[in-house]
Amino acid sequence: IGFNPQSVVAFSNRAMAYLKVNDFTAAEADCARALSLDPHHVKSLMRRGSALNSLGRHKAAFLCFAAVRQVEPGNKQAIAMSAKTRELIKASVRKAPCRRVQLANTIASPPATASQKADAFAACDEMNNKDNSTEAFESSARPRVAGEALVEPAKAQSE
Repeated sequence: IGFNPQSVVAFSNRAMAYLKVNDFTAAEADCARALSLDPHHVKSLMRRGSALNSLGRHKAAFLCFAAVRQVEPGNKQAIAMSAKTRELIKASVRKAPCRRVQLANTIASPPATASQKADAFAACDEMNNKDNSTEAFESSARPRVAGEALVEPAKAQSE
């Protein structure tokens, strides 16, 4: 790198050395530098994806592996790492705790009653204590609109 600061291979190889010694931040930085010189360098994309996965930045890692698959659609390592990263994303979503945040009242949704708030907090606590089953993941993955309680009022009243 000191001899040729424009060498993609040198940055990519140093990134691999950083990965071997578990210095994932430095590895990601070297891969980013290599990719700034050649955005389609497959080894740098793969190594950056690995570093990002190790740093817990799974969505960014998935994008690196997707970029490899665009350049080389039959790359078996990229296909395998994409699948692994997809599972890591799902696992991190399952493990993420419900956040208790005060939702702003909007004109479209009336303020929640004390009973609805209590039911929403109970549902959140129940979800955090579950064994992370697929049904809990799928039902909690639905995006919510501003002002919407964690549990729909119809469900809260019927329980």
